[in-house]
Amino acid sequence: MFTALQPISPSAIAAQSSVTPDMLGIRAAQVAVIRAERDDDIVAQGDEAGYCCLVVSGCVRTVRLMEDGRRQVGEFLFVGDLFGWEALDEYDVGIETVPPVTLRRYLSRRPAAPRNRRA
Repeated sequence: MFTALQPISPSAIAAQSSVTPDMLGIRAAQVAVIRAERDDDIVAQGDEAGYCCLVVSGCVRTVRLMEDGRRQVGEFLFVGDLFGWEALDEYDVGIETVPPVTLRRYLSRRPAAPRNRRA
């Protein structure tokens, strides 16, 4: 699976990409770097959505498992592409690596607003 998971500072993020944590409303504690080998699963279809990832190096593909068991490749994402940000409750596609990749993982789930409770 993943070969490394390391925290990264906001200044390092800004130095490596045009996407900054401020643009996404993210604190440094919510960011990690992931390195994964060829054909690793990053996200499984149906997993609870909580992160989005920026491709720093390499390439990933989106994959959807069909009801009849077939696997459909949707698109390929390259350096600078962001995925998972639009997911609400769960990921509607799986994400797999093609060659080895480096991803920057951001916490995308916002804490739920407190509900008004009546006594």
